[in-house]
Amino acid sequence: MKITIDRLFENRDQQRENGSAVLIVFALLVIMISLVVSGSVALGQLQRELRLIEYRQLKRSGAITSTNQPAAFLPKLQPSRRVPTAPSRNP
Repeated sequence: MKITIDRLFENRDQQRENGSAVLIVFALLVIMISLVVSGSVALGQLQRELRLIEYRQLKRSGAITSTNQPAAFLPKLQPSRRVPTAPSRNP
């Protein structure tokens, strides 16, 4: 079985083209993922900004006082630890 030099170079060229295609697809995939992540981060920041604007408007209009503040704007408290009690027996 005799392999010519031209055939060896053809295989190398084809492998290089296939490798280049894989790298291009991988680069496009990385770009697409980075755009999705940056869009998600921007959306989160816009949601926080919108909540802050809404809070300021409600506070300015006098709709929010210390007793009727919406739960979304209350500080997050740690859940209290309850001591387990014995179940009550009702006859």
